[in-house]
Amino acid sequence: MTQLNAPDQIEIFIQGEGIPKITLVKLGPKDTVADIVKIAREHGLSAPEDTEVCVFIENTDVTLELDVKIDEAGLTPRSRVHIHRCKSVEVTVNYNQDQKKGFFAPSATVDRVKEWATGKDQYNLSPVDAAEHVLKVCNSGDQPDEEVHIGTLVKFPDGTLCFDLVAKQRVEG
Repeated sequence: MTQLNAPDQIEIFIQGEGIPKITLVKLGPKDTVADIVKIAREHGLSAPEDTEVCVFIENTDVTLELDVKIDEAGLTPRSRVHIHRCKSVEVTVNYNQDQKKGFFAPSATVDRVKEWATGKDQYNLSPVDAAEHVLKVCNSGDQPDEEVHIGTLVKFPDGTLCFDLVAKQRVEG
């Protein structure tokens, strides 16, 4: 892998199974996607070394082949990737005693799921109403940031996630 201070380094943001916080890593354009996985393991990737993982580009179903070089994989500086053993996450969103289910790549952001849930094919909220709601993890009250990949919220092999779509808390003073 490329040395840390090489001038041709590419900074990539990673999240993944066991890596809930967005983590910046540095690679060279000739490093491979497998090198991303190796670095992710150093940052807490919880998938054992002898198991297959998928590397996704953020908010896409695109998985990257492990032997592809960074500069050939379509990754650019500040690209965001997700590493997980689950290839898909079944997401349930509850709103007003109704339930909608959809399937997303683990690299989908919480914001992407919210856009889907509030869109015309699901709960059909107006843009103003959608802006007044957030997703909270069911039975926990945890409200993940919008840029969090949903794969960080599920543990393999359980590829399911549940959110409640709730009104934002207003602070009046």
